[in-house]
Amino acid sequence: MKSWERFSDMVTTAEEAGHERAQQLVREGRMPTLYLYYKKAEGDGDGALTMFDDSDAVPEGWILATGEGLRCNLSYNEYWSWIRARALVLPVLGAN
Repeated sequence: MKSWERFSDMVTTAEEAGHERAQQLVREGRMPTLYLYYKKAEGDGDGALTMFDDSDAVPEGWILATGEGLRCNLSYNEYWSWIRARALVLPVLGAN
C-alpha cells in the first residue's frame, strides 16, 4: 500500500473514533471538545492517529498533536479535513 493510502486510512480511523466519541458524549448531554493525538512511527511500522475528548484519560504512548480542540458540530468531511490538515506534519508514517 502506498504511503498516501496508509496516511488516508489513519486519518479515517481517527475521524471515525472522534465522531463516535463525540456522539457518545452528546447522548450523555455533554458538549465534547476533541483533540488529535498520535503515536510515532517506529522503523518500518506506521504510527497511529486518534481523537480524545478533553475529559478522557489519555492512554500512555499517545502524544497531543495540537492544543486546538475540535467541536462536535461538524460534518464527516469537515472532521476528516481538520484531522488531515493537522496530521500532515506528524511523524506517523513508517519507512516501508
